[in-house]
Amino acid sequence: MAEKIDINRIQRDMFIEYKGEPYRVVDYDHVKPGKGQAFVRVKAKNMNTGNAIEITYKSSDSIELADFEQVFAEFSYKDADEYHFLTQNTHEMISINAEDIKEEAKFLKEGMTVVVFIYKNKPIGIELPKAVELEVIETDPGFKGDTAAGGSKPAKLETGAVIQVPFFINEGDIVKVDTRTGQYLERLDRAQKSNMDLEPILALIKALDSSSLQRLKLTSGDFTLELEKGQTYIVEEVPKEARPLEVSRQHKKPKHRKKSKNLTITLSQAHWWVLFIEHLLQMHHLS
Repeated sequence: MAEKIDINRIQRDMFIEYKGEPYRVVDYDHVKPGKGQAFVRVKAKNMNTGNAIEITYKSSDSIELADFEQVFAEFSYKDADEYHFLTQNTHEMISINAEDIKEEAKFLKEGMTVVVFIYKNKPIGIELPKAVELEVIETDPGFKGDTAAGGSKPAKLETGAVIQVPFFINEGDIVKVDTRTGQYLERLDRAQKSNMDLEPILALIKALDSSSLQRLKLTSGDFTLELEKGQTYIVEEVPKEARPLEVSRQHKKPKHRKKSKNLTITLSQAHWWVLFIEHLLQMHHLS
């Protein structure tokens, strides 16, 4: 039997059942009118159709939680009708109908980590990272004076999506795109492009499991990776103003970490990944 909770315990991003359909809570508002009974106004998104609706509950009502699961998985490949994803924890393949994720697929790139939504043991959709970095493969060249004019032009990305970009963007440029709106955010230098190679991450996990550390947080550029023994977390954005701490080639142990079971390292560039693995291996006796 599905679990029910008091409406006053509702939270954003909670998955609820409404009229036999799974919904994700987008927002809610507790309303106390001058006269009459208090109620809760809920804005929710249908996870099957993508449509948003508004639901009104009495303050004494209960809501039913949906039989919903979220799984981190890596996009592996696409065939004629389906997209296939490899789960991070169990290494099982999950297949999703292409029609169910046609909007998300515009910015989906091979090797990208996403959240797969599973409803009653059936995968029904995915959630992309809030922003992705993609190469521009086709756009008209900019002309002198275009930048001052401030307009935009269409550009085709490596995933096939077409977005509006500033006139100074050229073919071969790497751009950051908001996957929720499809808007251009910024141009990246190729040196800035994140290099989230699988092998360094696997080495990090192995090193962590054999060390005395319980968890590890690692950032590089605009991304962060958090690892905990037996569990991994999705890559997410971190503030640009976060100051990098460069691990020295001599692998010196910072004084403030000598007695810590938890370790946080921030890397300034992608090539520090491999160096950091060596650093962590040398610190596995940390107590």
